[in-house]
Amino acid sequence: MVEEVGDQVCERAHRDGYTHWDMLFSTEDFTKYDTVHFILAASYIGLSCLSAVLFIRLLRTPSLTFSWQRIFHPILGLGSFVRAVFFVLQPFVVTCILDLDQWINNFLNVIASFFFVCCYLILLFLWVEIYHKAAWKARSARYFKPLFLGIVVTIFIVLFILQGLDRIMRHGQREETWMKQYPIFTGEYQIAIVFFLVLLYISIGIGEPHARKYAEGSGFLVYGVMVWRAVTTRSSAGPSTRRQIKQKIVSLTVIINICFMIRAALIIFEIQEVITYGLQQPKNMTAWYWDAPLYLILEVVSLLGILWILRSAPKKREESTSSPNHSNTTPNETTPLVNP
Repeated sequence: MVEEVGDQVCERAHRDGYTHWDMLFSTEDFTKYDTVHFILAASYIGLSCLSAVLFIRLLRTPSLTFSWQRIFHPILGLGSFVRAVFFVLQPFVVTCILDLDQWINNFLNVIASFFFVCCYLILLFLWVEIYHKAAWKARSARYFKPLFLGIVVTIFIVLFILQGLDRIMRHGQREETWMKQYPIFTGEYQIAIVFFLVLLYISIGIGEPHARKYAEGSGFLVYGVMVWRAVTTRSSAGPSTRRQIKQKIVSLTVIINICFMIRAALIIFEIQEVITYGLQQPKNMTAWYWDAPLYLILEVVSLLGILWILRSAPKKREESTSSPNHSNTTPNETTPLVNP
């Protein structure tokens, strides 16, 4: 029934010179949808530009050669740019102005999320190195880099396998016109991709330590507490420096965990709605009030918060390395969140 109605509406829309969305939604709803998505696109462009500026600043500082930072900013910039392109396209896709395949539309949406997951993983591995250095546990960076690369490669292999299976299963299948024009996850493999992303959010956000001997955890909450305790009880830095470090630790841990848990809950709720009610309610497809908090608050704001916390690293790093009291045998606690 929905398929027949969708086809009739689309045929009438093309014949009369307007889209079927104009028949289903008011002008006010459509204006809000456009406005929110263009604002989101501008926000991600701004985030990408800010990341590029910080990356250039990093390259101009010879003392800052740590590879984690050189990976973090390009990935963040690329993910932000892809997300911006996705949001710019949406008003044109839903109005039939741009005939974009749903699989491609979904892929643009999903790949940006996985780029951001890589950014959070980089910060998590910085957390790991910070803890081991602050606690004077001899762990070489050569141990963590292969582990990080292995996790990232595994994540993207799983993603591309699921995307490929989804593409194969969709080949030759007929979709309702209004279903094609919005990046809603309708197939089993698309839902599996989203649940995979939710699992990553929860794993990175909370995690669980394996052995106390090695203090190896998989989440910001676990390592955030560990780093805070190490800096508080074992750091040789002065009181003011330790206070600044602990403030950054608490800020990053709170920002990341809260945003991860809320995003995971919202995504699960959205998928549950699709599974329970199917696609019988096209009104959900222009839910601008859903995209605004999900992306603007829980993604853009959290990433901006992280960049803001890490913004002053080059200057402080130079001050710490040029200080006469600086020791090569003592971990650098001045800016450990960026250069552990």
